[in-house]
Amino acid sequence: MIEPTEPDHMQRDTHVMQPGDAAIEIDAGSVTHSFVALPAHIEVPPDKAAPMVRQFQEQCQPTLWAQVVSVSPALPAFALVLPGELDSAALLGGLNDIGALEGRTVVLNTATVSFDKGKTDTDIFVGFCHDDDHPRVVLPTTNGILPVGRGR
Repeated sequence: MIEPTEPDHMQRDTHVMQPGDAAIEIDAGSVTHSFVALPAHIEVPPDKAAPMVRQFQEQCQPTLWAQVVSVSPALPAFALVLPGELDSAALLGGLNDIGALEGRTVVLNTATVSFDKGKTDTDIFVGFCHDDDHPRVVLPTTNGILPVGRGR
């Protein structure tokens, strides 16, 4: 029996940034997709969450995102609903399904937000994909990803 395998572009190294680590610099023009990923129990339709993606990005990577918006004002923003709770493997599968994964690094922030005016808090993924010769998953610190030339 042959076991199904993940496509090569689904297998990637993960880099977890720590406070005090040097920022990773990328070309803001290499960002191809922006997304928010919600757990299935959230009752926010994806079409309502997608417009919030820019706000979430600005909170997680403010220096980079100002540059991304100026370079790519029409950058696609997606809201993905993951089955069950937040799961990075399910997220990578969803990004693959929309064609955002191959040849790209995934920068993945976790944020806590409220969609019901503060009654409950929910953890979500906020992130983006950018072209990269060595695709991986990066779990950054705030402002851990900066535009080229803006490193600390």
